[in-house]
Amino acid sequence: MAGLETTAQNSMASHLGTAARPSILMTATSPAVTRTDRSRGSPVRASMPGRSSGPERRTLTLRQHMPQATLVESTTFVTLLRGINVGQARQVAMADLRAIAEGLGYGDVRTLLRSGNLVVSTAEPDPAQVAGELERAIKASLGMTVGVVVRRADEMDAVVRANPMAGMAVGSRLHVVFLAEPLADDVRAWLASEDFTPDSVSPAEREVYVWYEHGMSGSSTADRISRRLPRNATDRNWNTVTKLLAMATEQPGGTSPGP
Repeated sequence: MAGLETTAQNSMASHLGTAARPSILMTATSPAVTRTDRSRGSPVRASMPGRSSGPERRTLTLRQHMPQATLVESTTFVTLLRGINVGQARQVAMADLRAIAEGLGYGDVRTLLRSGNLVVSTAEPDPAQVAGELERAIKASLGMTVGVVVRRADEMDAVVRANPMAGMAVGSRLHVVFLAEPLADDVRAWLASEDFTPDSVSPAEREVYVWYEHGMSGSSTADRISRRLPRNATDRNWNTVTKLLAMATEQPGGTSPGP
C-alpha cells in the first residue's frame, strides 16, 4: 500500500490539582509515666491530661507542617508511528522506542508488535504536544523523520465504540486509518460516495474505517484511499486497535512490553 503502511503483516485531571494538604494540628498526650523525684527520692506519677490523679500533667502539642503537595494527574495516550519497520526500510527497535519515550519522562511505557504502537502516560494533556515531542525525540535520537498520530485512551475507546462495521469485525479484514487532523470535507464526501466494491469504506472525523472483503493484500482500495488522505495517516487492523485499547485502559504494569 503506497504511502500508507499497515500492520497487517505483523498480525497483530491534567488537573494541576493542588491538593493543599493543610497543616495538621495534632494534640498528643504523653502516656502515664513514672519518674523519680530526685529531691525526694520517691516515685512521682505523671498522669494523662483530663485525669485528676497525680500531681503532674503533661500535654504535648505537635504541629506538623506539611508542604503544599501538587498532585498532577497523568493522561494515557496511544501513539501510532507511521511507516516504520515496513520491509527492511526505516527499522526501529521497540526497545529504542521505549527508551526514547522514557527519556521524555513518560511513564508506564509499553509497545505492541513492531509496527510502532506505543502506550504511555504523561502529565501533558495535549495529544498534539505528545506527538510533537515524540517526533522531535525520534529525529534527534535515530536521525529519522517519523510521523506520529496520537489518541487519548478515551478517544481510542470512542473509535472502537463508533465502529460502523460492527457486524464485520474480523480482525485482519477490518482496518482503521488514523489521521492527525480532521478529514477535509471534500475528502470525506469523496470517501463516502466512491464505489470501493467489494470493499467498504466509512469515513469519520479523524478516522477512516475500511473493510477488505478479501483481505488487504491485492486490494486496490488502500492505494486509492492513500492518494486522497493527508500524509500523516497510519493504518492499523482491528486486532491491533482493540489490543491497544485494552493496554491503554488497564491498570499500569498489566501488559509486558513488546519486542
